[in-house]
Amino acid sequence: MTSKILITSVGSMVAQNILETLKYRRQNLFIIGTDASADAPLYDCDKVFLVPDSELPPSDFSEKILQIIKSENPDVIIPGRDIDVIILGMLKSQNPELAHKFVVGNYEIAKIVEDKWASYLFSMETGLPFADSILYDSKYDREAVGLFIKKHGFPLILKPRKGFASRSVSLIVNEGQLANQDDVQGMILQEYLGSPEVIIDFTNDLIRKGTPLFYTLEDVKYSLQLFIDRSGGLKDSLVTLHKMKNGVSGRVDIHSNHGMDDIITLFHDVFAKKGWYGPLNVQFQKSNKTNELKAYEINARYTGATAARYILGYDEVGFALSESGIKLAGADPIFNSQKSVLKQTYISERPDHHIAALNRDGVWERK
Repeated sequence: MTSKILITSVGSMVAQNILETLKYRRQNLFIIGTDASADAPLYDCDKVFLVPDSELPPSDFSEKILQIIKSENPDVIIPGRDIDVIILGMLKSQNPELAHKFVVGNYEIAKIVEDKWASYLFSMETGLPFADSILYDSKYDREAVGLFIKKHGFPLILKPRKGFASRSVSLIVNEGQLANQDDVQGMILQEYLGSPEVIIDFTNDLIRKGTPLFYTLEDVKYSLQLFIDRSGGLKDSLVTLHKMKNGVSGRVDIHSNHGMDDIITLFHDVFAKKGWYGPLNVQFQKSNKTNELKAYEINARYTGATAARYILGYDEVGFALSESGIKLAGADPIFNSQKSVLKQTYISERPDHHIAALNRDGVWERK
């Protein structure tokens, strides 16, 4: 029996990771993808729909996705990026007869997780360890920000409330840099968890020696991946160490002696109680001041390291399919084959005839 899977924003890096985990075991699957651009890596799917961008405006996207769900009747629906998580969560709440198809949980939790300021407030309310943060936008509280700076000192992280892969994130080393920010709408300040001395030495070298053409200041980060099943149970979890570069992980290692069992239990219990279903990713770093692990970002979806985790033996996409009674066919030579993975960019051909057909018809299907 063939099962249908719908993956939104299938041209995204997250969705490409999902497809990679299914590459050798999709004999009984019919994979449907949606994307706003025909000129994207979509054509490993069996069928693709061209849809409005999920951010321009979201209502156009949600209406089209609901039409596709009703016409194609997929067994499982998986979001491929952050905004899709929110929209699918909304569709799930509005269409209870379809709720079992969505690999997302509570709509309100989806909205909280997409917003880093809301994530911080939620973490404080529920006792989750999270990097200290404060609003820094056009209406920020000058006195409160001053106290925040006094408490943590420089450097500080300035980041957008919404975003991914370190886009528009700045490392602020003094009050002059903070005052010179042109647009702080929708931004937060977050404590810097790494070593301040490394940053100070680096910035001094910039003054003395100039700016290197390529450089990164990112350290090793801890990543916790959970899968919460329909009953609220913990299907499985994995802790990995990530060597970061340009906001994404370049190397992924299993962290077997992580000592994070209490943290795993805490995050699972909080999110399961709030009605989350599916994957949950929490990114941590050790505080240079206290040696305490603190979260600095939460993602309620699969990530750009999903394929790496699959190679390491963690089949989070398979968990979602098994929750819907789907048994994958085919042996996979890469599953659980390594203890350390070097990530690489996925490269695919540019099939002009397929792109032209999708742009013309709004739908493409493998012949």
